[in-house]
Amino acid sequence: MNSNDIQSVSQFTYLGSSVTDDNRTDAEKKIRFGKAAGAVNKLRKIWNNRSFSIQVKMRLYNSIIVVLYGADTWAVTKTMEKRMDSFDSRNLRRILKIR
Repeated sequence: MNSNDIQSVSQFTYLGSSVTDDNRTDAEKKIRFGKAAGAVNKLRKIWNNRSFSIQVKMRLYNSIIVVLYGADTWAVTKTMEKRMDSFDSRNLRRILKIR
């Protein structure tokens, strides 16, 4: 373009999503899981605070998962389904104080 070389890359971030040259979504899913886990961990004080009701905590948790997962457009494999279920169960047990 205009006598400039265009660099070919195997992965880049576009509008917050990871795009790869082979259109695999594994890297994107890992990034989303990391962001969701980070957000849940940052709210640890809220999860442990008894002045917030369970309903408020659950609304907050569900909004984090919907926004950061963005999983409604993923083609979900059995492995990914297990990972999402374990992530969800682990966090819900933490929020609801179930051991």
